[in-house]
Amino acid sequence: MVVQSKKIQLKEFLPHVLGMLLFSNGFLHLSVSILLAFGLETQFLSILDGNIPFWKTSVRLSGVIIGFILAIWQFFNGVGIYRRKKKAVYSTILLLFLSSIKYLVFNSFPQVVFLNVFFFVFLVIAWNSFEKDNSEKMKNYQEFVACIAVVLALIYGVAGSYMLKKHYVGIDSILDAVYYTVITYSTVGYGDIFPKNAEAKLFTITMVLMGLGAGATAVSFIIGPKIESKVKGIFKIMGNMNNMKDHVILCGFSELSKAVVKQLKMHQIPYVIIDNTSELINAQQDEEYIIYRGMISSIKTFQDVNIKKAKAVIIAFERDPENVLATLTVKEALENLKNADKIKVITRIENEHNLEKARKIGVHDIISPSTLAAKSILDSL
Repeated sequence: MVVQSKKIQLKEFLPHVLGMLLFSNGFLHLSVSILLAFGLETQFLSILDGNIPFWKTSVRLSGVIIGFILAIWQFFNGVGIYRRKKKAVYSTILLLFLSSIKYLVFNSFPQVVFLNVFFFVFLVIAWNSFEKDNSEKMKNYQEFVACIAVVLALIYGVAGSYMLKKHYVGIDSILDAVYYTVITYSTVGYGDIFPKNAEAKLFTITMVLMGLGAGATAVSFIIGPKIESKVKGIFKIMGNMNNMKDHVILCGFSELSKAVVKQLKMHQIPYVIIDNTSELINAQQDEEYIIYRGMISSIKTFQDVNIKKAKAVIIAFERDPENVLATLTVKEALENLKNADKIKVITRIENEHNLEKARKIGVHDIISPSTLAAKSILDSL
């Protein structure tokens, strides 16, 4: 029973490992292809194979093009494998086949063919684990990929510029290569280190492209999901508002509004708060309250919160002028509605001197928390 549990855990975990390996291998594939383009494959690859044949220009160019295509393919398949997509499995099997042919044709790294076979075997072992929902772990994976992309881009820039140091003015050590990579990716470019021939210029171009790709990956995988989540939240709120009926609209994010919302939640009455004061609305409040950011002087704001199907409008700003302005806008928004008389409008007025002014503009349902509090105190004496 224990052995069976371990097997299940292995199958569940295997797609994550295979996905990350495939993504990392894509970067290595890309690096080798670029080194191949600059004729540095002998220097770099001889560590693993001392009998690398002479590459003619046409063969080298073909290898570079195929290498780039396979590398990009591996990036996408790595993400798909991690996300347990069975389509990515089929695509990866085709990729392994083409990759093996590429290495056999160009007579470089025959060991890769054996690695591809092992990778295929592990795909078969994990076959039943694909197409399962893994959305909870996707966020962590995206952040991991973004960090790896940035690190690999830095390694690529440092290693490549150091290996091409003879083609640069100012690169004599690893520290110089690190310095050049950082100022290139940061677009500072002091000009103290620069390429002196076409080969170095081409490598610098690939560095910039690699840096842009890593930056785009970091933005899309880390910042992108947060923006997407925020936008989805807005659309979700807007969708809920369009479907709202018999709800209460509260104008002003105040202590009174919070107390009213508490009661509305207890009685399961839908509501929405209208406010545009960003200082009062933080992330925690966004999660606790349904808030629509809008101008109280605009009729469209009240149309957006579906005032025509509302049960009541409670205007509860801290200051009387804002309450009066919101009341006038609500009255205007209700003018052409057939059920306007069924929608109750309650306005908060704190200053007793403003009570009569509020009644003159048609405000009949008025609440004054300070007055009510004073009366309660007197009644308790």
